[in-house]
Amino acid sequence: MMIPSFDTSRPRIVAAIGSGVMIAIATGLHPWWPIAWIAATPLLAASFSAPPRETVKLAVIAGLIGSLSTTLYYLQVSEPLAALMASLERALTLAVTVSLARYAVVQWGHWLSIFVYPALTAGFDMLESSFSAHGSVGSVALSQMNAIHVIQIASLSGRAASCSS
Repeated sequence: MMIPSFDTSRPRIVAAIGSGVMIAIATGLHPWWPIAWIAATPLLAASFSAPPRETVKLAVIAGLIGSLSTTLYYLQVSEPLAALMASLERALTLAVTVSLARYAVVQWGHWLSIFVYPALTAGFDMLESSFSAHGSVGSVALSQMNAIHVIQIASLSGRAASCSS
């Protein structure tokens, strides 16, 4: 399996910042939902050629930038500590999912390993909505709210069918 490679850490940092900006656009209060489908791609590509510790740093950078779009809202409706915790939770979750996806791609080298990241992302989203006192209020999936055709397809034929629309 051919993995794109960056020679220095500077392009990887740029990729993490780019992913963070796209995550912020996809999950903000007025999201542009199509960008959610590609937001993590630069970060994942950079992490496949980065050492494990750098991968964690890149994911935290992307996660913190990605949470900026909702931080002001959280500050208005909750305490500053809660807003900080929400941002850190998003960054930590992204760090874990990207690190495990990197491990799978680098160690397994099989093309099916590309499904580790979306599976972990969906799994963490489900766990958060199951154990959170607020349900799925913080779900990244809620950024898809203006995608009527995706929601209608998912309501008729399930979530798996909406991924190919």
